[in-house]
Amino acid sequence: MLTNTLLGTQPMIVHAQGQQDASPHWSEIRDGFFKSQPQTCSPDPRLTVITWSNDTSGPCIFEQSLNHLGLVPSVLGRGVEEWVNSIHKPTLTLKALQTISSDYVLGVDGFDAIALRDPGQAVDLFEAEFSCDLLFNAGKVCWPDLDVFRDFEHSVSDAAGSPFRYLNGGAWIGRTEFCREFFAAVAAQPQLDGWPGSEQGLLKQLFPEWYPNVSVDYRCRIFQTLQYVFDPIFRLDNRCAEI
Repeated sequence: MLTNTLLGTQPMIVHAQGQQDASPHWSEIRDGFFKSQPQTCSPDPRLTVITWSNDTSGPCIFEQSLNHLGLVPSVLGRGVEEWVNSIHKPTLTLKALQTISSDYVLGVDGFDAIALRDPGQAVDLFEAEFSCDLLFNAGKVCWPDLDVFRDFEHSVSDAAGSPFRYLNGGAWIGRTEFCREFFAAVAAQPQLDGWPGSEQGLLKQLFPEWYPNVSVDYRCRIFQTLQYVFDPIFRLDNRCAEI
């Protein structure tokens, strides 16, 4: 189990978006997880897990992490040749949501994230700790880097005191019915000037309108970004080592 010693939380999804040298803890957490004993978790009927990958050569790393837990996600985008994040990710997500019957959906990027333990526990945490309908991962940097986004996210009182205060679209959990409405709006949102391929730019344009029903995991209770985390704030409890 991973502990964020700064916030006293134990996130279950870690996300190392961007360049690998910006996430120095990624390789040790990833490798430690895959060296652990494989588990056999039972699928939670309350939850559907989706990920995005257009790679046809084999399972992406998020798939591999779920396989290590005895689980299989629904993979969206397999075989899409010219992937555009701002187009394919929202439209494929919305299409999938229209067929999903579980109460909750967990969506996690395929290439740079892993699940460290049974994702069904995310539903329990979401119900116990949050009042929103859709919760995103929290990043350390605002991207796209625009004042209009930063100004709003700095104004959110829930973010005060946390270094993780910016919406990151690489991991989220939400109530399925609400997610259908939100991602329909995302799919219909015009691309952001200057960042036409950025799906996160679409999300950030909508965030002020949909807050507080859409919120961010500022205390890293479920999700943990690793990007630009250079300080030794993590502990792998299975070996009691600071990393």
